[in-house]
Amino acid sequence: MLVASTSNVLAFIDGPESVPSQVTSSKDGNYVVSYLPKKSGLYDIQVLVDGIPIPGSPFQVVFESASSVSPRFCTVKGSGLVGAIAGVSVTFFFETKDEFGNPLALSQDQWSVSVDGPQGKFIIILFKFAEC
Repeated sequence: MLVASTSNVLAFIDGPESVPSQVTSSKDGNYVVSYLPKKSGLYDIQVLVDGIPIPGSPFQVVFESASSVSPRFCTVKGSGLVGAIAGVSVTFFFETKDEFGNPLALSQDQWSVSVDGPQGKFIIILFKFAEC
């Protein structure tokens, strides 16, 4: 847990990762707490004034995955990537992740996969399954 403070105001942010934060006084009795979590999940934000939690503290905040897909963190796995028998259906799984490595529940509606085979290259279009 990392702590940000200014005079008598402290902010603790705890969750799936330690999040550096900064407390800035507006010099009018108000304070701004800035932080940037990179992992999705549930975070507790505790704010103390003179060592005493303010009403409602700690606050629970859920951070969702970022909305953009980062190819460097996407993964594929499954037997369809290892070998297959002609005429027999095979599968593999494609997981999209954001720029921080968080799985994306929703991403673009379709993807294309290029496959090279003995009869040349062909393209497979993958569609996102809708969950009901």
